Amino acid sequence: MRTSVVTLIAAVVLLVAPGIAGAQEAQGDATVVHGIPGVTLDVYVDDELALEGFEFGSITDPLPLDAGDHDLAARPAGD
Repeated sequence: MRTSVVTLIAAVVLLVAPGIAGAQEAQGDATVVHGIPGVTLDVYVDDELALEGFEFGSITDPLPLDAGDHDLAARPAGD
């Protein structure tokens, strides 16, 4: 089960990251969408906790980011 969760989280990171580095770059913000049922996530941007306890089906308001590349990570909540 843990391997499946890690694989799904990696997929979410890959799907969300182009939005941060691509179209949203000019505006300096990003919207994050959670699409993994049954998993609550903590989302990190550049190793800083950005979203704690992010639940399936949630969509954030735009998160302010500086223009440029960012590292995005999603982990099961509390890990």
